[in-house]
Amino acid sequence: GIAYALLTLIWILIGRAILAIDAVVDTDETVSADLAANRTERMDDLTAWGSMLSDTMVKIIATALVAAAVFAVWRRWRDVGVLILSLVLEASVFITVTWVIARARPDVMRLEGSPVDSSFPSGHVAAAAAYGALVVVVAWHTRRWWLRAGTALVVAMIVAIVAWSRVYRGMHY
Repeated sequence: GIAYALLTLIWILIGRAILAIDAVVDTDETVSADLAANRTERMDDLTAWGSMLSDTMVKIIATALVAAAVFAVWRRWRDVGVLILSLVLEASVFITVTWVIARARPDVMRLEGSPVDSSFPSGHVAAAAAYGALVVVVAWHTRRWWLRAGTALVVAMIVAIVAWSRVYRGMHY
């Protein structure tokens, strides 16, 4: 409950700050228009895959598979709970902040649809960041720096790919 309240407050403050700074809003609109004007078929295809990395069903299935693997290796329900709780927390905060901020999506042709009509925050990027719970679980169980760093690098790359894909596809600023 405390994590939910704190994260929700932080993201509402960030969202309101973004909307209050005209230079940020203007830059967001310019970047979105430039990206939309310079799309390519290849990048359209690549960003469809990038965006899919944290679609609702993908994140649920991926989390279930990773949770099963983590439990098989370390046999601790706490680890499974951390993975699942991170997604529950992400979804709860995302829904609340999206409703409060209600920032419209970029005024460009979007390459996909969404039942949510708000662009802040990105639920896809938040879900990708929630995959970071795996970094915590791995860090609890190993001192191998390369495994910790490798897990963190993979999660960071997924977050960056999802973020770029969502902006490129006109879903977010």
